[in-house]
Amino acid sequence: MKLLDLILIAIILLVTCKLSAQPQEYVQNEVIIWLDKGVSKDHSPLLHHGLRPKRVLSKRLNIWLFEYPKGRQGESRSARNENLNRLNSMAGIRHCQDNHIVKSRAVTPNDTHFSNQWAPAIMQLTDVWDDYSTGGTTVNGKEVVIAVIDGGFDLGHEDLLFWKNTAEIANNGIDDDGNGYVDDFDGWNAFTHSGNLPSDTHGTHVSGIAGATGNNSQGISGVNWNLEIMPIAGSSGNEATVVEAYGYVLEMRALYNETNGSEGAYIVATNASFGVDNGDPLDFPIWCGIYDELGDVGILNCGATANANVNVDNVGDIPTTCGSDYLIAVTNTNSSDQKVTNAGFGPTNIDLGAPGDGIFSTTPNDNYGNLSGTSMATPQVTGIIALMYSSICEDFITAYDNNPSELALIIKDHLLEGADNMYPYGLKRLDSDPFLACLCI
Repeated sequence: MKLLDLILIAIILLVTCKLSAQPQEYVQNEVIIWLDKGVSKDHSPLLHHGLRPKRVLSKRLNIWLFEYPKGRQGESRSARNENLNRLNSMAGIRHCQDNHIVKSRAVTPNDTHFSNQWAPAIMQLTDVWDDYSTGGTTVNGKEVVIAVIDGGFDLGHEDLLFWKNTAEIANNGIDDDGNGYVDDFDGWNAFTHSGNLPSDTHGTHVSGIAGATGNNSQGISGVNWNLEIMPIAGSSGNEATVVEAYGYVLEMRALYNETNGSEGAYIVATNASFGVDNGDPLDFPIWCGIYDELGDVGILNCGATANANVNVDNVGDIPTTCGSDYLIAVTNTNSSDQKVTNAGFGPTNIDLGAPGDGIFSTTPNDNYGNLSGTSMATPQVTGIIALMYSSICEDFITAYDNNPSELALIIKDHLLEGADNMYPYGLKRLDSDPFLACLCI
């Protein structure tokens, strides 16, 4: 073994010991419960334990946020675990877990003088746009949508095309389309459980990376030039907010499938530029489990890993160590095609790296600026997935109309097969090669 390898292992062990000792944060008087199908939120054993339903997070999956009205401040971790174990053993409960605190994964760059987009060149996107597709629709006319779950969005930005729920009338206080969400014309705000979306620099920046309008003589070009972005506020805060956000995505794609496109949206991917450092998937069964549910309706999910030089295979991370086949875990690379120092890695759990260091993109009020982090790397991948859907030949995509989950896995396989190997982290680097295989699979 080389000396460099020994030093790297020693550093990983030291970092692992340090980070593993950090406690996970959660809302003490709340739990998230995934009930079996048909089980009421007023399930008597839950009421007997003092739990009361606070709000539904996913009606389709029967996931609820429950609270103890008198609070549980000061409760020890061991006592809380005993209580969760009792609840998980009850009939009618699929999962019961903490409502964890969730944080954004942006990093403010040191250098504020970046003025160019370097990522499209390094991913060879100019060749893709010229030879294959600039995005927007599938060859058989489906409007491709990605769902960006983040802190907020500048819905009026000159260089962004946000999806609209045209079956809903804005601000009339009525659930016009009957999807369970009132006034969701612009999308959904899982922070306030309403259709009123806040503005936010991070979410606007992430959206521009994946889908800023291209070739319009202003601003920048996203990975896609004509991509519809479904804005959902619900990234940081607590886990119940995240589950509610994903629940909205699931509902809209499921409706699209069930109505042959007359309702909902053709969402092909979600973007999560947030997470929980050192999170153990065993403590997050609902968050991790919802990725399989999203995959079943045809959605791939891109997740940003930690902004720290740690092996997440050892220390854990949410969402990027969740075990779903429909999750793509992303780390951060720089303009030299190297992993950024302060970015997570893991040969088992991290699928690939993408440009995320000093990325120039959209910011509120028709402005533009640079941000860095795994937050910026992840929408590169989300955008590529949408671009791949717009490149598939008609016979192939039509053949999978009734099996969208299998199509999603095929897209993922081609994405990862087309990526380049990147050493010494056991990672792959995002590249445009998958288009060569995916145009007519």
